[in-house]
Amino acid sequence: MKVIFLKDIPGAKRNQVKEVANGYALNYLFPQKLAIAATREKIAALENRADKKEDNTKKVSNETKKLLKIIKNLKIKLEAKANEEGHLFGGVSADDIYKILKEKHNLNKKKNAIELSQHLKKIGNHQVSVKIDNQEVKLKVIIKSL
Repeated sequence: MKVIFLKDIPGAKRNQVKEVANGYALNYLFPQKLAIAATREKIAALENRADKKEDNTKKVSNETKKLLKIIKNLKIKLEAKANEEGHLFGGVSADDIYKILKEKHNLNKKKNAIELSQHLKKIGNHQVSVKIDNQEVKLKVIIKSL
């Protein structure tokens, strides 16, 4: 009997169409809701979903490329209180950078896309990693004293 798997199990992945024994399908896979019978209509619907997902992935990928290009060309300028040696009193966090990206440049990606191991604590030019959909770009951050 041909079945479409609804979940990953040993020997089969989700949405995979596979031939299995009738007893296995009827007594285990169907009652556990691990698979459904593979009819022509369900196979066609599965292929249609796969095509839509692929189109969606291409669309997201193009949007991501555009966004990364915009971020790469941006220079964010901040002013913060600092001592005479150029050390900031508070430091600039990923949240601060995210707020500027959101407010001034209308970029609404996740906060955790900005990767900072620690706060920026010195005046000057900094490179900050921004990671979107497993692609990374450097954002230029310029910090000046008040």
